[in-house]
Amino acid sequence: MIEGRWKLPFPDGTLVTISAHALERFCERFAVHYGHSFEAKNTRKVLQAIIAKARPETLPAARRVARILSNGCQKASYWRSGVWRLVVTQDQGEMILKTIEIRGG
Repeated sequence: MIEGRWKLPFPDGTLVTISAHALERFCERFAVHYGHSFEAKNTRKVLQAIIAKARPETLPAARRVARILSNGCQKASYWRSGVWRLVVTQDQGEMILKTIEIRGG
């Protein structure tokens, strides 16, 4: 596991805390999608490059409702960057990257 919680800027200037869950899922999904992993020391650099290219994504209404219900009624914003979807929630005013998934999945 990668230690620590980082804060990285999104393209709109919002500083987002990267959760441990998001880091773990990102590393797992990266390895599955690309067929290889990267050194743990490069995780921040790789993730920063993905976030730098992220753009807001609007999910279809039915999909948004289903996601809200499956996430314990917690709303989220979605960002896309290449094959990646970044799921951002808010907790007590702090923006948190909850998970990173392959788009379409």
